Amino acid sequence: MPEKRTVEVHQFQIERKESPRRKSIIHFNAIDNFQNIVRNFTQIIDEFGVDDNQKRVANILKNPEGESILYMNESKGFISGIISSGSYGKEESVVDVEDIETEVFSIKKNHAVKKPFYFLICISPLKDTGFIIMERQGSNSINSLISFFMYKLISEKYPNNKIIIRNFIEDDVAKKYVADGKYKEVALIRSFLPADVADRYDLGNFDTSDYTIKLSIKPNKNKTFPIATKNKLVKILESKQIGFFTSEQFEELGFDDNSKIQVVSQFNGRQRTVNLSGSMKIRPYYEIEVNVDASGNTNYHSIHSECIQLLNSFGLELF
Repeated sequence: MPEKRTVEVHQFQIERKESPRRKSIIHFNAIDNFQNIVRNFTQIIDEFGVDDNQKRVANILKNPEGESILYMNESKGFISGIISSGSYGKEESVVDVEDIETEVFSIKKNHAVKKPFYFLICISPLKDTGFIIMERQGSNSINSLISFFMYKLISEKYPNNKIIIRNFIEDDVAKKYVADGKYKEVALIRSFLPADVADRYDLGNFDTSDYTIKLSIKPNKNKTFPIATKNKLVKILESKQIGFFTSEQFEELGFDDNSKIQVVSQFNGRQRTVNLSGSMKIRPYYEIEVNVDASGNTNYHSIHSECIQLLNSFGLELF
């Protein structure tokens, strides 16, 4: 059965070091061919193994047949696969949820619980900007790990160049979803409840992240959101306005500056959830729906297909 997963998207460019006054962006075809980049990148992952500085282990995951889950498409310029990674360095207790008082296993300082993470790196031959998509699992991410591999690749194999990695914030695309899309839902969400609010709902007189308050506005059948609503949300997106839900009643319910506005919108046949953070900037996180295996881990082919569709939805003309 499909489940929702979160992925994060970053972009990167290669610059020459000897151009301090003026940025000199290099087209990927100018630094090396795609196969060499892929070979060097995978070699760096294989050599990583156990890193005592980061207290982390990582390798390319293998399927039951012993083959690395790693694929490349030279014509489109992408490499994708699954990295198995975990941290170590502290002792932890493992318990059964049916008996949380009893320890069933103790994780020692030299133990690492490895989790599989999907990744896709797009080095389009048509562009001078590359893109990285990585699967997130709650607060766990391989962002720092992939960034480490990319920085190491450029510094060791192309020492005259440097890599710049930034969050990919698709402002123009997101504005189309907010300004021109068909709204399915507008919601105000508060994930962490302060003590007074938690106590008001009889959830305990302490700060808690175990509950979420969500105020959702959805149109009934054959109804749509008015243009005025869209205009207001566009102003929020452009940081011209403070908020959408503004009244003392909302504050009494527990919504404040720590809440986020979420818009579920459909544009060009694809539905997107656009999150507006407290700083009114769009985060580089995207929610997709994928198939999972019996262990609850993401199916590679399912998430790969969704991530390719996600890249296409940005309208970047990479392929």
